[in-house]
Amino acid sequence: MLSTAPLISNLHNIKAEAIENLTACLTINDPEGNFLYVNSYTLNMFGYTHAHELVNKSWKILYSAEEVKKLADLNQQVSLDAQ
Repeated sequence: MLSTAPLISNLHNIKAEAIENLTACLTINDPEGNFLYVNSYTLNMFGYTHAHELVNKSWKILYSAEEVKKLADLNQQVSLDAQ
């Protein structure tokens, strides 16, 4: 019987490469807003070279205090509109 394991592994690698090379910011954050994953585009956009520079840090370090407040207000408004 033909094993599908190599196909699944290859598909996983293709997906990982696609995500890493996406030409848009992509991050995965924990519930507190700390980065668990950042793609290369995100690193380049914000002037970083290695993911470890952002992983386990809050998304807020990428923005000024004024921008963080605007984003928080926008998020709250979107949440209220969704209810």
